[in-house]
Amino acid sequence: MMTEQQTTSPVQQALGEVWQQLPAGLQAHYRMNGDVHREQGHLDVAYPRWLQWPMNLIVRMGALLNRQGKAIPTTVERRLEDGQEYWFRSLVFADGETMTFTSQTVCVAPMQIIEFSNQYLGLRMTLSFAEDCLHYHSDGYVLRLAGKLIRIPEWLALGYGSIEERAVGEHRFVMDFGLRHPLFGQVFRYSGEFEVE
Repeated sequence: MMTEQQTTSPVQQALGEVWQQLPAGLQAHYRMNGDVHREQGHLDVAYPRWLQWPMNLIVRMGALLNRQGKAIPTTVERRLEDGQEYWFRSLVFADGETMTFTSQTVCVAPMQIIEFSNQYLGLRMTLSFAEDCLHYHSDGYVLRLAGKLIRIPEWLALGYGSIEERAVGEHRFVMDFGLRHPLFGQVFRYSGEFEVE
């Protein structure tokens, strides 16, 4: 039998009392009802063309996507195991190619999570909620080695990350994720609308 912590998503854990303020669509997005949580929607993915070669390398490390597109059919599945949440994202492009990328999210403190794109590299994010919008603001990257977290400044990686999520119905939400580098500007963005199954 699963305990409450095993069935509570890391974001819900991080939000604590703030969880009760979230609109129904955002609570549906993060609430775990069983072993697998599933959402269907569409994503727009964009990044500067000059970043294609670096994006090809970044994808090999398990992060982000190296294809662009609009209204890409996307399925997101989440699973909880031992207090850690695993995200499985699958995008089907117009030519039939399916791309997937996964990540792992952990709650590290009140209002803070780390999302790992592989077993070593993660993005630490601070959460806030205002005006019916859940905001994530990056607080640096981390390198996980020998059980320790080594901080990496944002300017040494892809830059500052931010996410905004808003409910647009009881089981629907919109999201916008972006990475902005202090020297190169907007280097990656995906945004879209999803429905919780």
